[in-house]
Amino acid sequence: MAVATLLNAASAPGPGAPYQPPGGRPVYEGKAITASLTGTGQVTATLNIEVTIDPVNGPWVKLAQITLNGAAPQADGFSVTSLIWGWLRANLIAISGSGAAATCAVGVLGV
Repeated sequence: MAVATLLNAASAPGPGAPYQPPGGRPVYEGKAITASLTGTGQVTATLNIEVTIDPVNGPWVKLAQITLNGAAPQADGFSVTSLIWGWLRANLIAISGSGAAATCAVGVLGV
């Protein structure tokens, strides 16, 4: 399984870099997507997991939303068994809390 970081300790809203599996293959193998949130005390973050066939012109389509809320650290995730899109990214929609930083990663089977 290959693991790619979609967001790395992001502390301000905005999208991470688009991810495409090595070799330019569409993202349709089994995947596990995880998000974590660190900080001090109460922290909150909302991340959209988005997909597209064109990373330059879009549109980016929301596949799922992960909401992390509570005493730091927080973590959540989900798995996808079939997804025929060429590109994937994490988009940090909102984040709050002392020192809050969000990380998101995808593990792709068959790579």
